[in-house]
Amino acid sequence: MESNRMLELLFELYSETPRQGPGNTWCTRKALEMIPELTEQQTILDVGSGSGAQTADLWRNTSAAIVAVDIFQGFVDSVSKTAARDGQSHRVTARVGDMTKLQFEDGAFDLIWSEGAIYIMGLQAGLTAWQPLLKDNGHVAVSHICWLADEIPPECAEYWQREYPDITTIECNLNIFEQCGYDNIGHFPLPQQAWLEEYYQPLEQALPKFKSRHPNDADARAVIEMTEEEITLYRKYPDVYGYAFFIAKRK
Repeated sequence: MESNRMLELLFELYSETPRQGPGNTWCTRKALEMIPELTEQQTILDVGSGSGAQTADLWRNTSAAIVAVDIFQGFVDSVSKTAARDGQSHRVTARVGDMTKLQFEDGAFDLIWSEGAIYIMGLQAGLTAWQPLLKDNGHVAVSHICWLADEIPPECAEYWQREYPDITTIECNLNIFEQCGYDNIGHFPLPQQAWLEEYYQPLEQALPKFKSRHPNDADARAVIEMTEEEITLYRKYPDVYGYAFFIAKRK
């Protein structure tokens, strides 16, 4: 399957879901509590915003201006529509952009936020590339995949070797933050509910319609099988791996 075709199908499938990765309002608020209160004079950059579930939590729980960036136009439109519905268009800007080539001035942001998206670049690459965009003592908050157990079943190891071979422990990820020039402020693992109820349940509900739209499409079938494999594996090993939220400050 060609990568562009795969992306198109994934965007189509995930456009039917409120979230494009594990997370919930509780997690976003808990991470925000570790950061000094943001005023209307400050600005947040939400990288890889998806359709904006967490972006909405950011504008509902801070007074800051927000810039949301995603590579898919459909997700960007969704953020803009939700902001308009909430009467927040005056302080929320959504734009199409590639997280690996962010076009902003150095020191433009007080907080860079990214839920479940930094793996696309890799944690170290993302933290290094985004650091210049932060003001002195600006903060970064990201959720990222981690090993949660000491013993890793071969099935899990094989899967993540394919999907994200740089997966490591929470402690090792904390060291990466330090190496990239950040002081760690806090971290916590996402609850299983953030995976099962907030992410996978809506995704499973979206699959039948997706299947019906592509009854004889081999590429779509591959996307379906990949999605079902991911859900099945997590349900089998929820204590072995998961996301952790990391909150840090630029040194």
